[in-house]
Amino acid sequence: MNSEQRQEYVKKALLGLWAMLTVILVVALGLVVSQMIQHGQSPFPQPPAAALAEDTSALPETLAPAERRRDVALYFASEDGRLLVPEMRRLTLGDDTVENVHIAFDALVEGPTGVLAPVAPPSTRARGVFLMGDGELVVDLSMETVSGLRKHGSISSEMLFLQGMVHTLTASELLEADAAPIATVRFLIEGASAEETFQDAHCDWTIPIARNARWLAGNQPVEPGDG
Repeated sequence: MNSEQRQEYVKKALLGLWAMLTVILVVALGLVVSQMIQHGQSPFPQPPAAALAEDTSALPETLAPAERRRDVALYFASEDGRLLVPEMRRLTLGDDTVENVHIAFDALVEGPTGVLAPVAPPSTRARGVFLMGDGELVVDLSMETVSGLRKHGSISSEMLFLQGMVHTLTASELLEADAAPIATVRFLIEGASAEETFQDAHCDWTIPIARNARWLAGNQPVEPGDG
């Protein structure tokens, strides 16, 4: 047997030995796994119970929606119907200013829960809300809103409606993070200027409207259901 033949023989012997050891290890591992399963044990490592508890408690925070409950002042008419009084309402708001304005608008139209009087007719509806880059909020009202306001037909009722809307919809709690404040609100009716669609109005609806403190009663905010 020459040198090359001896090297080939040794190589084959080592390969055979390695294969035999591999088979033995696989068989032994299979026996161990089988024994563990028969005794009700998992062959796979489990994380500590404390770690599982920690992960479970963290899951709701990870999946929690952006929505948050916030206290927002909704402005309704005082009992004598002359001025505005804020009623605190807890609303579920998110991170979108326009959506939050819609929510506050709907809550204002639903009316107060206590002794205050509504400022918006029940038929009031926002066809659209648009936030302009210069801090102006545009609210497009439905024609049913005008029909409801015409039933009262006075400067006072229109101003309470306009200022109640402006004071409510410009609340800082409705703004998304780092958003600029809303300075004024412009009202459209059916997508057009009120000059065309509400010609018998008692107030000027054609200009952007800012908060006017003279329409506030100066009372402390009331809680829902007070009175």
